[in-house]
Amino acid sequence: YDEVDVSTIVETLSGGTLKLEAEFQNITKTFETKIQSIAAHRSQFARAENEERLRDYAQQMAKLANMPEGELAERLWRVC
Repeated sequence: YDEVDVSTIVETLSGGTLKLEAEFQNITKTFETKIQSIAAHRSQFARAENEERLRDYAQQMAKLANMPEGELAERLWRVC
C-alpha cells in the first residue's frame, strides 16, 4: 500500500493551524469481528481479497506502536 502523509494534508487544508498526533488501538481481540463486518458487504468486499491485506496492515501498525509480536493495531489520528 502507499503511505499517505496525512499530516501534510491536514496542515495544508488548515493553513498550518492544526496538527495530527497518531494513536494506536490494539484490535487483536476484535480483528475477526472487523473482518466479518467488512465481509458482510459482499457487493463491495470479498473476505478472501481483504483479510490478508488488512491483517498485514494491522501487523505493521502494531509494530509502529511497539506492541508485542502477534498483536494487531489500528492507527487513529487525533487532531490537535
